[in-house]
Amino acid sequence: MSRYELLYIIPATYAETELQPVIDAITKALTGLGVTISRNEMVGKIKLTYPVNHVRYGYYILVDMDLETSKVAALNELLRLHTDVLRHSLMIKDPKAKPIFKLNAHRRTSQESGR
Repeated sequence: MSRYELLYIIPATYAETELQPVIDAITKALTGLGVTISRNEMVGKIKLTYPVNHVRYGYYILVDMDLETSKVAALNELLRLHTDVLRHSLMIKDPKAKPIFKLNAHRRTSQESGR
């Protein structure tokens, strides 16, 4: 098993109260593939660089997990076909790498709107 990091985007057309059932459904689908999840956090609501399916904002969810390499293609296919996932990115997690961004997106979006 290898350690992977998954980042996926749920469209902001959902209200924050409707978001948890969607995250739970995706988590259930991941565990159905034999994934062992060690972290499942919402990064926040962030403006997309370009609109995807006429959606400009999305909720970013970050998942650290252990997965067998033979099941990576099945996981990519599952997320690609899931109707609530706009985009996803799966990468091997390097334990020595520093985090690219901090999990404080809520503060960052509120500071951007104050400009």
